[in-house]
Formats: sequence, structure tokens, C-alpha cells
Amino acid sequence: SRVFIGNLNTAIVKKGDIEAIFAKYGKIVGCSVHKGYAFVQYMSERHARAAVAGENARIIAGQPL
Repeated sequence: SRVFIGNLNTAIVKKGDIEAIFAKYGKIVGCSVHKGYAFVQYMSERHARAAVAGENARIIAGQPL
């Protein structure tokens, strides 16, 4: 299951940062970062839902996700 992370300041936040933040919710099987957004893919939907619930509206690099 894939999680979309929007409103991301990719000039500051890098792939390793995203992986470090989102790894606590489950095994990440893929992570891609693009200008202003990223995707994190988990092994299970349960992990993806936990990540959305836990990180929605979190402030990273001065911007809410």
C-alpha cells in the first residue's frame, strides 16, 4: 500500500529523512521523492493507514504534510 506525502519541502527534506520518519509504522518496500511530494510504499495496508493517521498534518521543515 502506498502513502502520498504532499506539501513537502524537498529542498530540505530528502529520501533518507522520509524513510527515517515513516519506518516506525512498518517495513518500507519503496520510497520515491519528487519536487514537492513523495510516496512511501509499505508491505501492508495496515502499516500505510497507521502512517497516515500518525503523520497527517505533521510539520516538517516548517510545512504541514
